[in-house]
Amino acid sequence: MKMSIGFDISKETVDAAFFNGKTMEHIQVENSKKGFSQIWNRCKGFDSHDLIFTMEATGVYHECCAEYFHDKGSMVSVVNPLIIKRYADMKMLRAKTDKVDAKLIAQYGFSETGFEYKRKSETSLKIKAFLKVIDALQRTRTQNGNRLEALRHHAMRMPEVEAVYCKINREISEQITHVEKEILLLEKKEFAGELNNLLSIPGVGKRTASAIIGFFERMDDFGSAKQLISFIGINPSPRTSGTSVRGHGSISKKGNAYLRKLLYLAALSASKHNRSCSDLYFRLVAKGKSKKLALVAVANKLARQIFAVVRYNRGYDPNFSATI
Repeated sequence: MKMSIGFDISKETVDAAFFNGKTMEHIQVENSKKGFSQIWNRCKGFDSHDLIFTMEATGVYHECCAEYFHDKGSMVSVVNPLIIKRYADMKMLRAKTDKVDAKLIAQYGFSETGFEYKRKSETSLKIKAFLKVIDALQRTRTQNGNRLEALRHHAMRMPEVEAVYCKINREISEQITHVEKEILLLEKKEFAGELNNLLSIPGVGKRTASAIIGFFERMDDFGSAKQLISFIGINPSPRTSGTSVRGHGSISKKGNAYLRKLLYLAALSASKHNRSCSDLYFRLVAKGKSKKLALVAVANKLARQIFAVVRYNRGYDPNFSATI
């Protein structure tokens, strides 16, 4: 008999709902191994393979919970919060509390098939963490640059204040360089082949390659390039209905915003230096498509190339043509 356990996780607590297809129970425990063990004790009498644990991706707060139940040999699924929101809209739910959310997630886990959670290597987790550091440092550097620009437009120049911001930005740049070297050492330690294959694709730089390795390792979680594209959120999302609704299509944006930004920036380079991507870009523009839409199409194609070189462990071949 299948039992679905849905989690609504916060920093301090975990709301857990138990749903067997008919009845629903709810408990709240602390977000710790002690709390997880209380939930596991409630599952006695069930085979571990009959248990489905479903939770939203909530920053880092869900990770210990996912690891704990993954180690128990049960199915663990970590889903995009937007998916749960759409599921709630479909059920026309009005109330939103931790208890209600846990019950909703339990129902979702019982009726839907989510991506199975898989433990990432220590190396890829460190790479992701370092990438977040770089992203935060770059935002701070940009903010300081804007503050400097504003200071230089004051009626009275204040070189002493400007010097402080300049010094901070120099230190930030040095830290970014240091972190980039740390990432490279980690990649060469465990993912040297994947790194070389990714960098062989014109348009894919070190930052994008590092993000692909950090998030996806060797693409074992995806059976096709379409799944990767959907995860990132650059798959087309048409808006048509009958004969009257002909809305402008767009990308889904249901995936990872950080990866989507990196891939779009990589598409800017690929549209100039990657032959197949460049041909696609200019062909679409010649047909009257906007440059932005053409770049999204390039990003889509680039994701397919990325999937191929990583999943099949080969360098980029500009003359290779296959359906993936």
